[in-house]
Amino acid sequence: MATVTALLDLRIKPESVAEAKETVESVLVATRAFPGCIGVDVLVDTEDEAHLLLIEKWESIEHDQAYRDWRATDAGASALSTIVAVAEPHTIRCRIGRKESDEAGEARPFGCRAHRLRGDGDVGVLHGGEGG
Repeated sequence: MATVTALLDLRIKPESVAEAKETVESVLVATRAFPGCIGVDVLVDTEDEAHLLLIEKWESIEHDQAYRDWRATDAGASALSTIVAVAEPHTIRCRIGRKESDEAGEARPFGCRAHRLRGDGDVGVLHGGEGG
């Protein structure tokens, strides 16, 4: 089964930039411990420290969805809502796997298949297939 990568593009409130690193790292303790989480990286825009990109790797879409469902509960609620300027940051999920072998027996990679979580929790395809 192919792993899933979720990208969370966050804009931090200007008044919260100083505390953002500590808050994000404390929130990610639970994320990293969640069943199916392979790991999480945090990238900070070198030209805008209020712009963060979180890259989560999950064993499956089901693990990722279970995590998102948990975060939507009172028990899973995090402090991110206090520092994020955008009320609902978008999430893009990519599953990158391998195609069946071509005529020469060489496995060819899939293109990225990305999905966006809409506000209603449904997943809509942004693009898919090879080249796009």
